[in-house]
Amino acid sequence: MLYSQVIRTAVFASLLSFVSLSSASAVESDPPGKDVSPILAAAYECDRLATRPHDISSPSKGVAFEDIDAEPAIRACREATRKFPTTGRFFTQLGRSLLKVKRLGQAGRALKKAEELSHPPALDIIGYMYENGFSVVRNAHQARKYYQRAAEPGDAYGQYNLGRAYLKGIGGEERREEGMALLKKAADKGVAEAMYLLGDTTRADNGGDLKEALVWYEKAAQSNHIGSQNLLGAVYGEGGKIASNPEEAFKWTEKAAERGNAEAQARLGVFYLRGTGTSKDEATAAEWLKKAADQDYGRAQAELGVLYAEGRGVKRDYYHALRLFRKGMDAKEPKAFYHMGLMYESGLGVVQSAERAQEYFKGAADLGHKLAAAKLEEAAKLVNVASYAGQPKDAEAGAPEAAEKTASAKPEPASESTDWDAIGGQLPRDKSAVMAAKRPEPKAAKVVKTKVTELPSVKKTARKSADQKPDQKKDTQPGVTRLSQLGLIGTLD
Repeated sequence: MLYSQVIRTAVFASLLSFVSLSSASAVESDPPGKDVSPILAAAYECDRLATRPHDISSPSKGVAFEDIDAEPAIRACREATRKFPTTGRFFTQLGRSLLKVKRLGQAGRALKKAEELSHPPALDIIGYMYENGFSVVRNAHQARKYYQRAAEPGDAYGQYNLGRAYLKGIGGEERREEGMALLKKAADKGVAEAMYLLGDTTRADNGGDLKEALVWYEKAAQSNHIGSQNLLGAVYGEGGKIASNPEEAFKWTEKAAERGNAEAQARLGVFYLRGTGTSKDEATAAEWLKKAADQDYGRAQAELGVLYAEGRGVKRDYYHALRLFRKGMDAKEPKAFYHMGLMYESGLGVVQSAERAQEYFKGAADLGHKLAAAKLEEAAKLVNVASYAGQPKDAEAGAPEAAEKTASAKPEPASESTDWDAIGGQLPRDKSAVMAAKRPEPKAAKVVKTKVTELPSVKKTARKSADQKPDQKKDTQPGVTRLSQLGLIGTLD
């Protein structure tokens, strides 16, 4: 298609002033040559970098929103709007580029200018902004009106969004038959989002059966729809309602992962770990899991934490594993809770604690982790064993505790009717001495006196007594793993 035919009267008149007719007859697939006017080059770059797919007013095939290279597109489209101020599509493309970097106010102004110039794709985008409250107050009814205005002249995305609004009752009453008809029109024009929604609707209508829905999902995936590619990777990998196909699962998952889908990146990492549809490669698995974990995807954080804990594909690092598990728990990932429980159960990077392990296993079980429920009972047994192991084994070991109890008890006062003659014939000056004579001093009395009287001289005696037994071993809490034994310096606890 010729640029002179696409740009119409305003653009063609401008081109006549600056370039020859031979320059204006450039084909859309050919980039402008060195001798082409900068004006035409700006128009070409704006179309190449920011055209919305299925825009019949542009010679370019279009760029998906997530693939827009925003800054170069903004520069090119600003220049194009200055040179061709009556061409609506350049304002629409400038608005898309600004939306990509979330400059919502500037994007809204550019799109309103495109609306004034009656460019249908701008009407569709403005409707989407009203539906989601981007730079304007959320208003579903107003969004539906804009979708209708975009769909009337046959804009493919306008038909898709109006069909979606009718199907789901957005901004008005539900009109299912009209919605499905509009979605099929949009799908016939190549709108992948319409194909995906038709797949979802067919699947729901058939009670979750994927056989008919897969036809639409396949079409959408082949049209480069990330959601469809990711979904196909999942259903072919899991099997169940359809036969599993490891090669197809890997193919579609890889396509979605390469375009930045975090769920697909995590699944691709797992595929490399297990050798699903490809050869096993733990290092490559770690790389893909890291990409997903950097997007705060909880499953990837848990899986990558396991690799660091086990030293598979990466250097073993308990501290980093713990950090990843904690991030995964923030995302409510059950596997992160479960493996944090295993770390405490085994004392890896943390002080071993059956009680803490049980807490994390419970968190995983509450989120539906199958193995965690069994671990809860096991962890409870460990708690009981650890508690029993911490009790005194014989009376000698419990002597300090018994002495402390004895010391804390108040001595009974001597009765006024005590028969002093019976114990010596004379009334002693210090009744406490007599009381001591009546009761044998308990074992570990020195310990009692040290704790009760807290006299300096007794403290020194106790210290001296301790110094005289250098070979006596320190009591250690049974079942506790020391960080020094693990060769670690730090811990998150």
